[in-house]
Parts: sequence; structure tokens; C-alpha cells
Amino acid sequence: MKKVLLTAFVALFCYSVSLAQGTDCSNATPIPLDGTCSNYNTSNTNGMTRHCTGAGYGGNGKVTYFKFTTNSTPQCVSLDISAAAAGTNIEAVLYSGCSGTTETGGDAYQSICMDDGDGIWASNLWVNNLAPNSTYYLRVWTENATTLQICGKHETPSNNLCSGATGIDDLTTANQNNACNSGSTEVAPASLCAGSLENTAWYTFTVLATGVSSIVISNLNCDNANFPGNDDYGFQIGFYTGNCGSLTPTNCIAETGAAGGTVIASSANLPAGTIVHVAIDGFAGSNCSYDILAINAAPLTVKMKSFDGWKGVDFNLLTWVTSTERNNQYFEIERSGDGNTFSSLGRIAGALNSSVEKRYSFKDNEPLYSGYYRLKQIDASGNITYSRVIRINRPGSNTLAAQFENPVHGMLKANFQTNEAGTAVIHIVDVTGKTMQRESVQLQKGNNQYRSDLAKLSPGTYYLVITKDDIRKTLPFIKY
Repeated sequence: MKKVLLTAFVALFCYSVSLAQGTDCSNATPIPLDGTCSNYNTSNTNGMTRHCTGAGYGGNGKVTYFKFTTNSTPQCVSLDISAAAAGTNIEAVLYSGCSGTTETGGDAYQSICMDDGDGIWASNLWVNNLAPNSTYYLRVWTENATTLQICGKHETPSNNLCSGATGIDDLTTANQNNACNSGSTEVAPASLCAGSLENTAWYTFTVLATGVSSIVISNLNCDNANFPGNDDYGFQIGFYTGNCGSLTPTNCIAETGAAGGTVIASSANLPAGTIVHVAIDGFAGSNCSYDILAINAAPLTVKMKSFDGWKGVDFNLLTWVTSTERNNQYFEIERSGDGNTFSSLGRIAGALNSSVEKRYSFKDNEPLYSGYYRLKQIDASGNITYSRVIRINRPGSNTLAAQFENPVHGMLKANFQTNEAGTAVIHIVDVTGKTMQRESVQLQKGNNQYRSDLAKLSPGTYYLVITKDDIRKTLPFIKY
């Protein structure tokens, strides 16, 4: 059958070797965007800051040039930059081109000031305007550091929308950041006590006992392009009830604080069992890394760290990681051709109870031309929770995929997907190989709905055989 389980993961590597550096943009050092962390020596070029001002930014510093290339989407680019020398300031400024040895197309709103020499530069700060498959240049100024560590990756935050909100409870969800999140369009800034929204991250929890619940955001490290100093260490926070797409704001709070500090915000008085969505937005568009938890929140059965999809030559690989599991019975993997109607591909047993990181994977050997996936998580009591939905497109080759209801009660209902329009011949064959029905249908590129009345067929096992060009699919089904 088509369901095969694999164990395959993408690891984060950190190299400690020091790499040669560019003294200007013409010999800028490439930054790989695959999750690699590398140490780089700063160059001997001296220069002033371009945008950052204030204590620690005066006078000449060391200027080093880097470059990276976006992917075809393009996804947000996230660069975690830190200096080996504690307390040194860093400025990072993006440029879209290089003419000779001079950078071109600078944008102050794509710069960042890291007052403590540690932070995240991301292309979603203020405006995500990167072009696909294009090379960009980063001018990094440091006050006195001789070594920088830079970790680069393409990133699409799972909690950029309310529908993908990260579940939280009374256990700390660590290593969060809002750097690649964009400003929310699902809610108004006023409901977050904000004038504007630049990088909004979504979280959700369920009220444990009737009363007030609180979220605690700790270990803050925030940076900003326009406000160097501690003014940007904080969040604008909004609490909401109702469903995503129809949210009701209950209250909001804006909190600032010191680097490494804590922000606490409390909800309105709410009944036990209320599902609460929380939107947090960096103060004045700050990029922040932090930990987060919720007080008076029902324990999560599964705390999902990630859920990703990878495109193989002729298969799709789904991988997910949990940080904690409580009474987790199993995961059911579901797929859809339109993003609305899902059917099961298979299931994988959960860890039941675990407080350590667990990794899972599932291989879809007959992927759709454009497929949507989600995880259905079932606990020991039968309670169900769904993951965010991810989509994998497979353009570039002649493909044909079919998804249909099985068993069949009278009417066979199927969805055919192809990336090339053309004629398909459909046979219904019994177990002896005899053709019971034959039909030619014209398929359009993309999704095609197919219906066939099988009421005259006797109950039993049959095969749906689909032939198009040089592709042949044979799929068994049961007729009741």
C-alpha cells in the first residue's frame, strides 16, 4: 500500500570554524539559509553606523559585508546574529544590490540595532519586500567584536495567523520569536492597545478555572530599527474569545520592560473551558526572542514544536516534533485536495506521556499535485485537537492523483488532480480483471470532480483504474 513510515529529519548544525570575510559588498561572504550556524571573523574595514544612534554607536567600528539569496517563494529570511564579545553593539542594514564595491538600494526600515550584541534580523521587520531568487547584501557594523556567529534560515512562522496559533499552558514554551511574523490583518491595532501592528504572533489556551488567566513572557531579548535602548523591550497584547475569523476582543495591555525581563498580561474574567486566542506584537515593531506560558490554562495534551512538509522526487514527507505529550494516544494524518474536505492517510501512535522532545514522520507515496495536510491528535479520552494546515505543491512534471470515498455506497465520488489538462480513461474492474464500466473524461489542470453511479454493481471488491497519457493508477475499493 502507499503508506510507509520513515524517520527523516532536518538537523541544525553549528560550525565553529572561522570563515574569511568580505571587506566590501563585492566580496561579501555568503550566508547559507539552511539552519547552519557559523562563526565569522569581522573584517578590517572601519566605518560609521548608517542608522543606529546613541550610546555604543558613536565613532568608527568594524564593518563586514555578507550576502544571501532568497528562495522562489520568497520566504522570510531570519538571521540570528551574536557577537563573541559581550556588551558590544551591532547594526545590520540590508541592501538590494552592489555596484562595484558600493552597496545600493539601502532601506532604513530593513535595519536593526542590537544594543547587547545579540538578536534577530529578519526581512519581515516593517516590510517583507524581498524578491524571489534574488541576492541581497547585509552591512554589519560592530562596535568592537572580532567574531560574529550568524545562523541563517528561510522561515514561515506557523503562528502568523490565528488559525495556526501556538498552544500554551502552564509549562514554558521556550525559544519563541516574532521576527518573521508579519502584522496581523485579522484584528485591529486598537484591540492590542497599539497604534500599528508590524510582527504579530498568535497563541491560544483554554481557561482552566473560571476567573482571570495570565500570560507570562520572559527572557526577553528585543531589538528595533528606530528605538535603540530599553524602550522597545515589550509587547502590545490582545486577548480574544470566539473562533478565528470571528474573534471578539475582551481586553488589551501594552507592557515595556528591561532586556532579559518579564512581561505579564492578564485576561478578563472568563468561564472555565473558554478558548482564548492571544495576539502579541513587538513594541514599535521590535524583533523579540522570548519564552511564554499561561497561568490558569488547561494542560495541553500535546505541545507541538513544529509541523513541516518536504517534497521528495515522487513523495511528500511530513515531519513533526513535540516537546511534551500528556495522554497522547495517536496522530492521524489527514490530506485534502481543496483545503476544506480532509480524509485520513494513516495514523502513528503517540508517546502517551513524555516530557522530552519526540520526533515523528509520515511518507505520502502518492502525493497530490497540490495537497493540504493536517494532523488530527487524539488523546486517551478521545478528545481531538487539530494542527495547523500545511500545503505542498508539486509543479514541473506530468502528475495524476486521485482521492475518493471508500467504501462506496452506490455513488463513487472522487477528486482527480493533474498538472496538465487532457483525457483520462476510467475503468471499474472486478477482482477477476473483468471491466464492469468504462468512461473517458476530460480533465482540466488542477482539481476535477468525478461521479459514477455504481448502484448496479454487486457488493464486493473492485478496482478504480485511471489512465492518462503514460500514467496509470490502480486503486482498490469496496462497494457495499
